[in-house]
Amino acid sequence: MAVGIFSQDALRRLPFVTDLVIQLIALELLIIWIYFVRFYIQSYLDENFNIQIKSMANQYGIGTWVASSSVLAILFSTELPSWNIVIWFLALFAFIIWLIYLKWLFIDFFLVLLKYKNIHTGIILLSTVSIQSIVLLAHSLLTHQFPILINQMLIILGCLFYLIGIFIIVRYHINIKFKYLILNWSNTNSIIHGALSITGLASVLTNSIDHGFIIFIWILATCLFFLIEGISLVKMTYRIKLYGCLNGIVRYDLSQWARIFTYGMYYAFTLSIFNINLIQNIIVIKVVNYGQYIVFGILLAEIILFYKDRFRAVLNIR
Repeated sequence: MAVGIFSQDALRRLPFVTDLVIQLIALELLIIWIYFVRFYIQSYLDENFNIQIKSMANQYGIGTWVASSSVLAILFSTELPSWNIVIWFLALFAFIIWLIYLKWLFIDFFLVLLKYKNIHTGIILLSTVSIQSIVLLAHSLLTHQFPILINQMLIILGCLFYLIGIFIIVRYHINIKFKYLILNWSNTNSIIHGALSITGLASVLTNSIDHGFIIFIWILATCLFFLIEGISLVKMTYRIKLYGCLNGIVRYDLSQWARIFTYGMYYAFTLSIFNINLIQNIIVIKVVNYGQYIVFGILLAEIILFYKDRFRAVLNIR
């Protein structure tokens, strides 16, 4: 999902990237997608899937399946539009999984709100991300055939899920001591601003939401971006003091991919409002001109850490 979002907007604005490069990345992402689908099918056949899905975090995490399939379908429709079978299969897969996911969301929100279950990280907001990715997918494939009223209803539902998720997250963190809050701050909390960004992007591209509300979303997303990433920087300094630089921050963590997604989504949202001349302040201009390099740098660093971790695991096995 993170690489797909990056490829959709930020990657295109790197001067050394050609259409062929983006097409090759799309194909590579399709291979990875097939691998994961095969893994989950095998897990289901081995009767391990039901055990994994009992976790509340994993249930909310299904939103990544919806979003990644939607993003990949959009990427193919843009870069390889003749691959109709692949595009529509990905779209149908995303839609079916989303319908199943939607049923679980209502149940899970009910259980968490009544404190029967406990989850309090940004992964809850994948509920919003999944809905807005479906809106973007429908807009990409159907454009003028998709009713504006349905777009509005889905975007509003996504906003409702966002408000519920924020309430749950704040309710948990509000009474926690500052140092404990910082040290236990989840990387997935970056979805707090990422979910807003994808909501804004869906609103801009579908042209179904009032511009005043879109401006409000961008201002709020920007403020939360600085707040959330500021907390992450404070956490980084704590970890360096406790564990040193190498063990504190230079290590692979699967949840870091959420940050790449949210950075890429904030860039895509900001670029979209820049393209329609909705906001033209210094932050927008700087993000549009230089944000793609930041996202690329973070993605490259995460890939290096991933292969370093894999290499170390192979050495330990041997």
